[in-house]
Order: sequence, then structure tokens, then C-alpha cells
Amino acid sequence: MGYRKILYRSIPLHEDYHPSDLGILQASMQYNKSVGVTGYLWRANGQFVQTLHGKVDAINLVLERVVADKRHSQIEILLDDDASPTSPFSGFSMGYDHFFPARHGIDFIEENHLPRVDRAQAEVVFDALVRLAGEALEKGGGFVFSRQAGESEADYERRLAAARS
Repeated sequence: MGYRKILYRSIPLHEDYHPSDLGILQASMQYNKSVGVTGYLWRANGQFVQTLHGKVDAINLVLERVVADKRHSQIEILLDDDASPTSPFSGFSMGYDHFFPARHGIDFIEENHLPRVDRAQAEVVFDALVRLAGEALEKGGGFVFSRQAGESEADYERRLAAARS
């Protein structure tokens, strides 16, 4: 069975920094781990941008859940490619960060319309999220729900669970 990598964006139901982000992150981490999917979720300027990597059948299962999740809408697949078995997000069933995407050309434009993203831009964004995930493992992320430097995934999950209670 082959592997697949996905990049999609969507519009969150709630504003930036809403507590529902923590629920999305925790549910994604738990489910993705159970089906062998890795990825990274980026929240900025009123949109989610997410990467996923895993076996084709597992990615299909995750995408079914993504589409059914009412905490976001307007899901747009920006990149859908075959991938190698080696995940660029190893160490993350799901990572998370929050920063501004304007430098990658996918920020909102006037009247809350999302700009078109071509394949070349989508690949740049995917690669940027791969770099961000690597930096998060080494230096820690820049947001309270991001993984901290040197934090194992198990410790990350425990910290998120404590933050939710």
C-alpha cells in the first residue's frame, strides 16, 4: 500500500486562540496515532492549514473525519501527492502552532476571501510546515499549545490534557 501527503486549509468556526483548538489538537493526536498518520496544524489569521502524511487508507479515514468536523468549513485540498514511507513529521501524530502566513502568500485578502493557491505555493507551504515541525522538536513552538523543546509526545499529550482540565 502506498503513502500519501496532503495539505489543506479550512475556515475555523471560532476565532483565533479559541479553546476549541485544543480539542481539535487532542482529538487529532489520539486518532492519528491510532491509524499511523503524522502531521502538523497551523492556525493563523482565521484559517487552519494542515498537513497529513500516512498510508493511503489511513489518510482517507482522517480526511473523512476532517470533512465531518463542524468546527471548520470550506475545506480546500491544496496538495495531494504520493509520498515516501518516511514521514517528514516523525515525532508528531499532530503538531500545532500559530503564526502569520502572509509570507507564504496564503493570507486572507480583502473581504475575507482566500486567495487562490497554486501547486508551487502549496509545495512551499508544505515544506515550511515540515521545517516548522523540525524546529518545534528542537527549539519548541511559539504558542501555548505548541510542543516545547525536548518534550516527548507523551509529555506533550499530558501537558495538553492538564491545560484542558
